Order: sequence, then C-alpha cells, then structure tokens
Amino acid sequence: MNLEKTVILSSDLHEWFSKTKPKTKWGHWSYDPKTFYLTYKHFYPVDLTTKNTNSDLLNLIFQLNTKDNGNWDSDCVSDLVKAIDDIFYPQANCCSSGENKKFNAIKLCEKYNKKLKEK
Repeated sequence: MNLEKTVILSSDLHEWFSKTKPKTKWGHWSYDPKTFYLTYKHFYPVDLTTKNTNSDLLNLIFQLNTKDNGNWDSDCVSDLVKAIDDIFYPQANCCSSGENKKFNAIKLCEKYNKKLKEK
C-alpha cells in the first residue's frame, strides 16, 4: 500500500486556508453575515463586533465552557472555537506567535463575508 502524505509548509498556510470553502454553520452555531452574529441553537446570540481583543474572545470561550444547564451540547465550545478560527483567523490576525495584535472585529467579519460571496 502506497500512502502519500501532504505536507503544508507554514508559508503556504494562508494560501491553503484561503482555498477552503467558508462556512456559516459549525455544529449548532450559525453565522449571520448581515448582522455579524454567531448564534447558538437560535437562543444564544454573540455579537462578534464587540470581540475586539483576545481577552474578549477568551472570556466568551471560558464563559461558555462553564455552562451546564442542559441547553449546551458537548461540542458547543469546540464548535465556537472553530467558528472564531474560520471568521477571525486568529493565528494571523489576533495572536501571531503568541503576541497580542490589535484587530478590528468588524473588518475581520467583512473580510470573511467577502470570502462567503466569492465561493
């Protein structure tokens, strides 16, 4: 059996990510490109325009990680992280090499919306 491995060099990551089809759903999370809201199961809206720092993003993640009242499934937080990763692309825009970067959530959402329209 001949198995081929695909190696993506870090310099090629941005190009590889830009070729992946953008989404509007991650598990029970859905993104509304008109309002810039991520909503969980139609009852927990998150206004992404207010998430302009790494602290804002982490606060949201850890806040939801403590929820356990039957309304949240086991993939709630991991799906949220995937959504934030797709929309904000934090490794490039928020915290490259572990360094805090200034970013504008509205601009990042607008950039993601462009990708949605292109694909």
